[in-house]
Amino acid sequence: MKSDSWIKNSVLTDSIIQPFSGVSVKSENGRKVCSYGLSCAGYDLRLAKEVYQVVNKDCIDPKNTSIDTDFAEYERHLDERGEYVLLNPGFSLASTVEYINMLDDITGLLIVKSTYARLGISVIAPLIEPGWRGYPTVSIVNTNSVPVKLYLGEGFCQIVFFGCDGVEKNYDQHGGRYQDSVGARVASVQ
Repeated sequence: MKSDSWIKNSVLTDSIIQPFSGVSVKSENGRKVCSYGLSCAGYDLRLAKEVYQVVNKDCIDPKNTSIDTDFAEYERHLDERGEYVLLNPGFSLASTVEYINMLDDITGLLIVKSTYARLGISVIAPLIEPGWRGYPTVSIVNTNSVPVKLYLGEGFCQIVFFGCDGVEKNYDQHGGRYQDSVGARVASVQ
């Protein structure tokens, strides 16, 4: 697992996270936020503005999925604590504010921030493979029987980096279908 000093150096030399904060940001304009930025063994990523919920359907088909027909965007709310969505029980899709440019000898894993884990939120995120780049899509699961506030533009998950030796072909060279992802991307079987 890579440390904060490795992450800082990799951002400076290879721009692996953009935008990047070299500190853990815990407030903005005098308002507390769910922290984001560099931590000792990872980087806390922020939730992008578009969060999608599964539309009530009998079945979702990975070979025929569309953000327009299978998902609906959550309504955004704003109060003195910030902008948020009320995440319903079940499964939702979102993306991060940060762009990730994975090195050829590194892989990343996304995990939920402990603040949200303590509220029954978990993330199901694919391994971010060597050579992948884009805005990660994250599946968010609310295991509660009630909605939970998810604050937009604030920290919600963490990426941790691991060394990966001996990759013959990276994600891009394999023709990965989710390369250069922008926003939440649905399943795509080609």
